[in-house]
Amino acid sequence: CAISSLCEARTSPLTIKAHASSQSVQTYSSHAVEYDSWFDSELFKPIYLAEWNCVKAALLDFFGPEECFTLLEIGIGSGRFAVPAQQAFPKCTMFGIEPAEGMAAICADSFKRINSEVDIRKIPAEALDPSTFGDTKMDCILFVTVLGFLGDHDKVIENIKSVMSPRGRVVVAFINGKTPWGGQLCKLTENDKFYAHGSCVLDAQEIEDLFMRHGFKKTTSGSYQTLIGPPDALAALDFGDVVSNKGESLRILPGLGMGMWAVLAFEEVK
Repeated sequence: CAISSLCEARTSPLTIKAHASSQSVQTYSSHAVEYDSWFDSELFKPIYLAEWNCVKAALLDFFGPEECFTLLEIGIGSGRFAVPAQQAFPKCTMFGIEPAEGMAAICADSFKRINSEVDIRKIPAEALDPSTFGDTKMDCILFVTVLGFLGDHDKVIENIKSVMSPRGRVVVAFINGKTPWGGQLCKLTENDKFYAHGSCVLDAQEIEDLFMRHGFKKTTSGSYQTLIGPPDALAALDFGDVVSNKGESLRILPGLGMGMWAVLAFEEVK
């Protein structure tokens, strides 16, 4: 059962089909530099940093800054979340899955610039198996706005189970489509080539249901949100206003429901 995008009317969701993955890979690989430049733009850099700090808050609920652990990011992209994770957790050993070669190349270069290393396998998440990284088991598996671009969600969740350590945690970051701003983001990106074959806007309950089907449960900690929008469902999403009102909008809050950017965490049921 695929996760649905919330970019269509709630009564008729767009189911993200398997063919989307290969088309998305081609787009992100060919336009990797263009995509990566978003993170450094004057307008969006404060937003990106708030998103990262939200992910970091979840990671800190499970791992200490000086703790040794392994982290695998599914869809590591250009490394915009893996690189600061490496810096925040210097004893972490970093791994990644990234089929878009252009993105993987930027990621590898970014790790070199911080005098660190990352083991990236250029395969789709559907091809991950227990032998991909040898005998290494992952203490943390990170998904950042990638679930809506996968072809076979159930297979991917089973695959990550096969490489998780007994203490493993899964951290999932996404755009919460049930928030006013989250719903509007779909319309703002509907003609964007990077979202033509997938979506970062998802339903938190669908994500939880997906993991529960495969023997996971939501953790008691690790849920955070940012890009806090007004309660008024008609309030327009304007990224300039988000940044100028950063004292409010860029706060990191526990839980879900107010922030367009959301993070959930899961663990296997023992």
